[in-house]
Amino acid sequence: MSETLRNHWLRTAWQALLEQDGPPASLHDGPHWEEDFDALHQPVSDWAVALRSRLASVLGGDPRQYWLGQRASRLRQQLMELMHPEARLLLAQPEAPFHIQRLQGLGIPVDVAPPSLQAADVDQLLEHWQGKTAVVWLQSPSPLTGHAWTVEAVSALCEHLRAFSLVVVDLSLEDPGNQGRWQACMDRQDNLMLLREFDSGWGLPGLQLAALQAPEAWIAALQGIWPEQQASRALQRAALDVFTHENLRSAASSRQALMQRGRALCERWAGNPRVLQVRLHQAPFLLLQVAQPVALQSVIQRCSNENLALPADWLGEAGWFRLPLANERLCQAVDDWLQSSEARETVLP
Repeated sequence: MSETLRNHWLRTAWQALLEQDGPPASLHDGPHWEEDFDALHQPVSDWAVALRSRLASVLGGDPRQYWLGQRASRLRQQLMELMHPEARLLLAQPEAPFHIQRLQGLGIPVDVAPPSLQAADVDQLLEHWQGKTAVVWLQSPSPLTGHAWTVEAVSALCEHLRAFSLVVVDLSLEDPGNQGRWQACMDRQDNLMLLREFDSGWGLPGLQLAALQAPEAWIAALQGIWPEQQASRALQRAALDVFTHENLRSAASSRQALMQRGRALCERWAGNPRVLQVRLHQAPFLLLQVAQPVALQSVIQRCSNENLALPADWLGEAGWFRLPLANERLCQAVDDWLQSSEARETVLP
């Protein structure tokens, strides 16, 4: 079935290209890091082969199911560029507007499910599906709301769309120690793709590395059109060192520590007169609603360049912020502001 879907959705130009001996040099992205100029003409380096084997050992599946890239957003863009021009992308969760605008600017038709969609509501999501939907994009959990698609819901969705669409689940924020059930789901569903972006949660802060795990027919197409980019030797060593069973357990332990910190902050902030609501999500992050969002935004801007304020239409009310628990300095600054006399005085009648 995966080959049938590929033949149905893959652009004619790419189909013809894959029937040749390989992509022309102009289609190669070239080395990503300056120190790899000596490896410019190597289509796939030995480290990529070794890393695919390591990922298969740690996460599951077959090494031939993995394709390496930079960022999750970049992999999504490249996947849609494989499709026919009329192929549509259905985003099942709210996303930052600039991500959607970027895709639309590239000529990719994008549909977005309403913010009220629940992560387990397959029937409601199918109401927004149409015949030209080539890819349904899920995030589990969502980086904005924390809502997570269950394995059972994704499996049911794949069954409904088996002959029509690919289903991609971005697991970048999923618990590193909870991969087995997703692998079992992929083994059953041949229109399912799993995407993971590896960064601070895996001990690779600031390094751009992602992997798409998909049926071999799609991986063969991606490798034939966009071979993996060369990576710096530092990233090669770090990636091979990180993706071991020992470090997988370490990453899961670090995540548990973050969740414990989140629970402690929830208890500490729950009775604060400045706090309207606070929620802990498994991403892991806190969703915080305060009475004076402008003042909190000023505090956040002094610690981070990222805009963490969430639009009211995503959560139904204004004044919500998403606080990544991995950013200890930011969480401490917010806690200091909430405990300060200035913060308490602003809510006195």
